[in-house]
Amino acid sequence: MATTQKDYPIFKKGNLLYEREEKEGYWTITPKFHPETRELVINFTARKVLELCNGKRTIDEIVEEMKNNFPTISKKEIQKDVYDTIGRFSRFLVIEWIGENPFLYKRETILSDDLTLMIAQEDDILRIKKFIDDSNIFQNDRQIEDKSNLFFYKNPFASPLEYDEVSLRAKLFSFIEDFFPFNKRRRNSRSCEYFSTYCISCHGRNY
Repeated sequence: MATTQKDYPIFKKGNLLYEREEKEGYWTITPKFHPETRELVINFTARKVLELCNGKRTIDEIVEEMKNNFPTISKKEIQKDVYDTIGRFSRFLVIEWIGENPFLYKRETILSDDLTLMIAQEDDILRIKKFIDDSNIFQNDRQIEDKSNLFFYKNPFASPLEYDEVSLRAKLFSFIEDFFPFNKRRRNSRSCEYFSTYCISCHGRNY
């Protein structure tokens, strides 16, 4: 993961649905945008990291600040705790970013001159939901072929109730199911490439 001196995490307390002070410095919260996680109990150290995410410090500066606060702890251990905490709460959308979010993982592979494949992330949820709604995939148990000779297949045991916005968010967040957007590569009038959603393939993980 690459970070720069221009990326600043911001703890957004307004993105909490619920919070409660606990004993010994612990804190219970529920993220507004991930209510399916229910209550999260945060210890004093993680809370201190969140409080240092004020949009004025980079991750490295937060590590240095935590090292000053806990001089008996090794920098390596502090760095791991800071990265784990900020990465985790970035996924909960409790932390937002000035600059780039270094924890946002997107991988795109070129399949052909006019098609690419990506691994979907949480910010693709609305695009996935729109594809599912537009495709009418739950109205037919067979493969449905489109005009470009691409097709999609519906799991015969899947229910449309499993693919509302909240359920999709839970699937992506918990890695229950993988979604792979196919993007058609086009060129605008200035000959610069841009990408638009073509179709989305879904693959469930079983453990």
